[in-house]
Amino acid sequence: MEHLVTSFTRKGSLEENEDDILYKNINSDTALFILADGMGGLSKGKEAASIILNEIYDYIYKNIKNENKIKIIRESIKKANEIIYENCKIKHCRMGAAVSVLLCCKKIAYFSWLGDVRIYKLRESKLIRLTNDHILDKSHSILTRSVNGRIFEKITPCEKTSIKAGDCFILCSDGFYNEITENDLLHYNINQISNNIVSPKDDSSVITITFK
Repeated sequence: MEHLVTSFTRKGSLEENEDDILYKNINSDTALFILADGMGGLSKGKEAASIILNEIYDYIYKNIKNENKIKIIRESIKKANEIIYENCKIKHCRMGAAVSVLLCCKKIAYFSWLGDVRIYKLRESKLIRLTNDHILDKSHSILTRSVNGRIFEKITPCEKTSIKAGDCFILCSDGFYNEITENDLLHYNINQISNNIVSPKDDSSVITITFK
């Protein structure tokens, strides 16, 4: 199914933007979208986000012919976590990121996440939040789950939803959605929101995918 992608990523008050985004067509009917948000308070957030994006993409690209797409996505995140572990050990540091993954295959969207990078689905003027934040509580953005090199104690959430013409999917970091309302997303305009609504205090990133 044909789709239109818009995106932006903007640095907040830190020295560098620790968000990173990736979207690529894997073949004629499959596209992959990933957004990673490097963890504040740890080392090398930007590097962690970049490593995670690339490891997830590489694994999915190499294994896309496997019919079990949910298993592929979970294994790709596990692989990224193993590479982060190796980097932590080599560089004597702690690093990690929150991440969301959206894999669109024909009329099915498979999605997964760890942390507080959200995925929304907009269909017929109804906004559906597909993910729940893995945070300690609503007043603190302390992640309870992430890609940080530690052993996963729980299975990585991975679900699927249908795609039809007119659907819009939105992946966004907390620096984006904390400064807007869900009503803003219902009337989403990338130029208006990126220029006038999003606060520069935190890194803010978004990918939107609209299916025709």
